[in-house]
Amino acid sequence: FRRALSFELQPPLYFTTLSVWRELSDSLLVARLFSTLCTTGALVVLWMASRRYLPSMNPCVTLSVAAWNPFVIYAATEARCYALVLLISCGLLVLWHDGFLANQPRRSSRFGYFVLSCMAMFTFYPLGLLLAAGGLALVGLRRWRAVGDYALVAIGVTVCFLPLAWLVPSQVATHTESNVVPPSMLAAARLVFWHIRNIVLPMHW
Repeated sequence: FRRALSFELQPPLYFTTLSVWRELSDSLLVARLFSTLCTTGALVVLWMASRRYLPSMNPCVTLSVAAWNPFVIYAATEARCYALVLLISCGLLVLWHDGFLANQPRRSSRFGYFVLSCMAMFTFYPLGLLLAAGGLALVGLRRWRAVGDYALVAIGVTVCFLPLAWLVPSQVATHTESNVVPPSMLAAARLVFWHIRNIVLPMHW
């Protein structure tokens, strides 16, 4: 857990979980197997989400599109956090629906959403955007009672995240201290464009 905080600019839950998982074997195959299982679980949960959000569509369509997505295949075969992120994201969609959007919301789903949200914040910082989107969607739908319940969950997640939030500034400093700050807005724009080009275009270009 301690080493994970300085390993990458990410929360430590995935790395800690993988470390425990690799007690089975330190082979790369076993490390990647964790991602394969997480991706398989994500597809199963996505089937459940599809039946909730798109009841008139055959879930096989959604499942086929997701299963053959190149990023999903990549996530399933690499020893990185993205497969776990997919699993958590799909789980949040199902629990958000059952706990806040359904005609008869379930308290157990709200509690599950709270637990999974805490796991999300300790796994991948950008998942916080998904949690924010859940609250904004309820506001947009004018589900005011659900908004109040969601706010309580959000407060609980924030309190649980505070110990890690205290460490985030030092974590960011560790990963940025060697980088040169762009001297101007134009230089910053060029740097952003370079990163976008580096991600979008093939390396040999």
